[in-house]
Parts: sequence; structure tokens; C-alpha cells
Amino acid sequence: AAFGLLLIAVPLVVYLSWQAHGRRLLRDELNAIKAKGEPITTGEMDAWYAAPSGARDITAIWLAAIEPFDTPDFNKATTNVPIVGNGGVAPPLDQPWPDEATVANFLQTYEKEIAALHAAAKEQGEVRFPRKFSQGIALLLPDVQKLRSCVRSLSLELQQKLRAKDVEAALEILETQYAVGQTIH
Repeated sequence: AAFGLLLIAVPLVVYLSWQAHGRRLLRDELNAIKAKGEPITTGEMDAWYAAPSGARDITAIWLAAIEPFDTPDFNKATTNVPIVGNGGVAPPLDQPWPDEATVANFLQTYEKEIAALHAAAKEQGEVRFPRKFSQGIALLLPDVQKLRSCVRSLSLELQQKLRAKDVEAALEILETQYAVGQTIH
């Protein structure tokens, strides 16, 4: 009977010790996060995510610039478009596009929208896309898909500028792509 009790007690003691150690590690980590002034709860995250006081908020500029991307019309226009839609990858720069007209048509159709991305990239300030972290796992991030479509459109434009050997325009596109990435915090 004593042996049976020992068989139960030893694993139980090990398990309880492991649990206590884990709780101590978690408590230490949470205290370190609090000491840095970083959020722990979703409610704290909502307050923390706000644009810094005194900073210029350029969120509205970016929301307007990305709005046309990843809409039903945009997705329909990307049919057979390389990089952006289901047209595959771009061929090497020393080779022509399989369907130059499709690429040119897409870039012409979305010329103003892509120009708006370039203009937004030149703005100085902070971007905080609307978020309600208190929604937890139900939080939707529709702007992320739009940003993905923006970067793909810029990548297609970049391919065209590189093929045309327009280095200055290609560098501007890279700067815009970088700015798009910086909008996500």
C-alpha cells in the first residue's frame, strides 16, 4: 500500500512543482512586460495602439490610398495579370512579358490608384489602422489584404520600370513598398 501511495505521490509532486515553476516564470514575464510599459490585456492593447501624442496621424491618407485595392472590381481586373493576379510570376527582366498588353492595361487602369500610394508614402506621420484588440481572435484585419494587393501592384509596376531601365522610378517604387510595410505596427 505504501508503494502504491509512493507511485501516486511522486508524479503528483513533480507535476505540482512543474506547475508552480511555470506560474513563477509567467508572473516574472508579465512583470517584465509591465515594467516596459507594454500592454498585456486586449483592453490595454486598444489604448497602447493609439498614435503617439503630438504625432501627425496620416491613417486617413493611407486608408484612402489602399481602399481601391482588393475590392471585387480590383480582383476582377487582376485576372491573368502576373504578380498581382493569377497570371503567374514575372519572367526574367531580359525576357518579354507573355502578355504585355495585359500588364500595360492593368497598370494604366490603376495608374491613379498606384500614384496615390506613392503620394501617401511621401507623407510624414503615424499610421494606426482601425483595430479593436478587445475583439480577441475575432479581430479582422481587412487592411492587411489590401496592403498585400498594393505591394503586388507596386511589384508589377517595378518590373515594368526595370524593363524600361527607369532606375529613378524603380527606386521610388521600392521606397513606396517600404512605406507600405511601415504602416503595419
